[in-house]
Amino acid sequence: AIRASVLIACGLESYRAAHGAYPSELSDLVPDLLPLIPPDPFDGKPLRYRAGPRPTLYSVGPNRVDDRAAPPRNPSSFAALPVRSILASAQGGDWILYAPPAIQGRE
Repeated sequence: AIRASVLIACGLESYRAAHGAYPSELSDLVPDLLPLIPPDPFDGKPLRYRAGPRPTLYSVGPNRVDDRAAPPRNPSSFAALPVRSILASAQGGDWILYAPPAIQGRE
């Protein structure tokens, strides 16, 4: 998911630089900027994307439920867990992979 999010984030920023805004859908990046949209490792579907001035790219996370980019209920608990435990966790919430910071004067 991290590798995929870096590729998509680069595609999103390249698209924004060329068009002045982020794309309305991730499929707008294909094939000019990306050969395909990488799948979410948790459910095999394309990673989720919410368009807008500050778009959000996210994974459904270990619970495999699309919580519409809501973060885990207790994200601090993940920091102390080994990766294997995180993947086995059934905590709710999605993994936010990319959300650019606000640009002054634009939200």
